[in-house]
Amino acid sequence: MKRVGSNEGALIILVAAIVALFSVSQVLLLAFLALGFSLWGYRRLRLGKPVKLHRIWLYLGILPFAIWFVAFPNAPGTFSPLFIYIPAWYFLYIAVVEWMCLGRGGRIVFVWFDAFVVLFLSSFEWNVTATVAFAVALGTFLIDVRSRKSLKLWLFFLALSVLGFAVLSQLVLQARAIGRSTRAERYESYYQNRSLMGFSKVGKLGTFGLNYSDRLERSVVFRIYSKRMPVYLKGIAYERYLPGVGLWKQSDRHRFLQTGRFVGDYGGFENGEAVDSNAVWIRSTLALEDALFAPPGAAGVAIQGPDSIPYYAGDFYQMEGNTPRDWYYWDGVRTRDSLAFSDTAWLGVPSSLEGLLDSASKEMGLSMSRDSLYSNLKKMRSAFREKFVYSLHLPLSKREDPLRTFYRTRQGFCEYFASFSTLLLRRMGIPARYATGFAYPEPGSGYWIFYRRNAHAWVEFLDPEGFWNTFDPTPMAARPVGKDATLLERYAERFRSAASLFFHELTEGRWRASLDALGNWTSRLLESLWLRIGLLLILVGLVAWRIVLRLQKIRKDRENISLRILELRKSLKKAESGLRSLGYVREPGETVQKFMQRIPNTPKTASYSKMLCSYCENRWKSV
Repeated sequence: MKRVGSNEGALIILVAAIVALFSVSQVLLLAFLALGFSLWGYRRLRLGKPVKLHRIWLYLGILPFAIWFVAFPNAPGTFSPLFIYIPAWYFLYIAVVEWMCLGRGGRIVFVWFDAFVVLFLSSFEWNVTATVAFAVALGTFLIDVRSRKSLKLWLFFLALSVLGFAVLSQLVLQARAIGRSTRAERYESYYQNRSLMGFSKVGKLGTFGLNYSDRLERSVVFRIYSKRMPVYLKGIAYERYLPGVGLWKQSDRHRFLQTGRFVGDYGGFENGEAVDSNAVWIRSTLALEDALFAPPGAAGVAIQGPDSIPYYAGDFYQMEGNTPRDWYYWDGVRTRDSLAFSDTAWLGVPSSLEGLLDSASKEMGLSMSRDSLYSNLKKMRSAFREKFVYSLHLPLSKREDPLRTFYRTRQGFCEYFASFSTLLLRRMGIPARYATGFAYPEPGSGYWIFYRRNAHAWVEFLDPEGFWNTFDPTPMAARPVGKDATLLERYAERFRSAASLFFHELTEGRWRASLDALGNWTSRLLESLWLRIGLLLILVGLVAWRIVLRLQKIRKDRENISLRILELRKSLKKAESGLRSLGYVREPGETVQKFMQRIPNTPKTASYSKMLCSYCENRWKSV
């Protein structure tokens, strides 16, 4: 097949594609490798020694790019630039491979096509460098084709290039409209999609609002593989409120828990006595800051890696650095929280808010007596339900404390309801703390799902018995309810959950413990006297059964032989009787064979001779 373009022209187009893609994606290593292989391929072409193309290279090349693509999933409703750049790098890989193999399986048309696909995808984030690179590539292509084609065909290529550029430019503009106008905004959005905000050591009121946005509300945060529904999943319980700025700070008091029992390869950290309950596996899909989420009162957690973790006053667990994506917790206990049982820190109220709290207490009809705790909780919940409005848009002001704005405007969401209730209980002398996490999960197929919209804040108070209890002041009717998932989304979620659980069961390590237990049980069984006696009885039974079958076969064979002999004797008597009527008598002591030999072969004796022959053949097998 005749070549339609020059090597130099194809090289310029390929280098232009590399420069354009690097200018927008900033992946230096891949750009360096692509440029190096392109120049090396050009040198081989000049020497007349192109590389032979093996299609398996193109197929295997999909794997690293597919892994890269899957490793950076996108949140629903958003658009990440990686969805453009990763396919672009794969098309560039194909172009470079085709370029190195020109004349030995590679085609210059494919080099052109793949290079221009890379240029068009690079226009997702257009800049001056990418614009110049595209202009150089397009000009080189048209000049290279014009020198080898007629004017009409060249004009056709020109019109086709303009049309293709217009169509793809429109697609790129639409993709950019889905994304953000600047790179900084896109990467900020990407960080928000991949990370969970609002659960750091210092919590700012209002940070949960992002989780309830239409863009992020259906993002899965946790999958809990438990038959029992965990109503609350606590991340942090805060101790001190900083007025004016609307900040909560967690307690600094903690003690380190050491590794105890194991769940497979996961080291367990228990905050008290060992609890005989099943470990529940929890899987996170987002990057967390420090918190190890678990239901309030969980007996402990189990994670891979560290030998110790801090357990903070407030009954929660944390890790220094990034939290792992999965862990276990032990559920089903109530805790006295030894770090905070007799501590007055949970009674702290900012002096600047005491007047506001007293006014609210009076308006709600609350009693300052500790004996009226539960009646006060009912009055608080009733007042919030009847006089306040759930709203994600609170008109905050730098001059006014957020809780004052909340009470004045009578609107806000769970963070404000829980914060105000916490300080109100403390003002009445009830130890209380502000807790954040997730609440009210949605059922999956054999597990529970916490979406971003399930992010929640509530109150934990100390009852007269010394146990911490949860109190949710946010009105039930005001809690966010998201849109129902489509059928495709439901099946996709089931697939992701099943795949996650499969790989977890494959790698977590509990199967090795089960295998060891099975081996120990087998060793004990083999050493057991009863096993030996049982095996001996089975062996004796098999031998006896074999003997019985053999005797039955012998008896059956004898019965068959006896019947055959009777039939043969009857046939012999009939033959002797017929021959006797013809004058041929068998002498005493004469064998049948001798008698048969002296019978002449006549038509009258033929049938009788045949009977005698059959007798000899079947009775003695002598003939």
